[in-house]
Amino acid sequence: LRGPHLCLLELTWLKANQMKSEESMDALSRELRAYGDKFGPIASCCFADVRSYIDALLDTVCQNATTLDDLPLCVSGLLCWAKETHTANTQSASTDGNVDPKQRRKSLRRFIFGIQVVYGIASKLATVGSQIIDKFSPPITTLVVEWRMSLSYLPGVAPKDGGQKEVLPGDEIMLLASQALQYRAARKLPSEGTGNSLLQAAALLEEAIDHSPFNPHLKIAAIGVYAELNVAYRALALYEEMGIKQIQID
Repeated sequence: LRGPHLCLLELTWLKANQMKSEESMDALSRELRAYGDKFGPIASCCFADVRSYIDALLDTVCQNATTLDDLPLCVSGLLCWAKETHTANTQSASTDGNVDPKQRRKSLRRFIFGIQVVYGIASKLATVGSQIIDKFSPPITTLVVEWRMSLSYLPGVAPKDGGQKEVLPGDEIMLLASQALQYRAARKLPSEGTGNSLLQAAALLEEAIDHSPFNPHLKIAAIGVYAELNVAYRALALYEEMGIKQIQID
């Protein structure tokens, strides 16, 4: 049950917000890590649970941060923990091919959660966001490799091959990769490898959609990328494929 742990997290934040001391902020950071360690491997909504508390922590202690050295220990510790979480659960680095599928799925969720925390903090701290991504997140190539591996080691038949109309466990990795590429494009940062960051994002999302054609999040993300690229015909085609009814628009 997540409820009691969320209650403890809320109480820790209320105390930190009242005291606004270094010790209370460190306690909130520790509680966030404890919650992530417990529910990151099993709950896809784990980052949604903790995001508001991470944002509140950053609003309180990082108002004047312009470099990574300006980040207080409670935030830098959170970033280091997130990096350790996704690094330790990189499946492409594993040489054991006999790992139980349930454990692989848990490792995949930890990997995704760790990156979500890094990206969440980077998006909140605009002045040091690119530095955070460069230091604490894996390269796009690693995300792509992890996604492709998830297609092979997780059980089940993909929808394109006649499986059920469900999303695939690794779809979130491609969403994170496309968000990172859009972030780089928006801030005119150099892309990894060659080519335009937005074109790379579009290509990755198209490949993901091919394997998971019933995931609306992939299509919505692709529509956003194509809108930035001014490729209206493909954006319209994806929108029509989603089959949105008028009542859903309302």
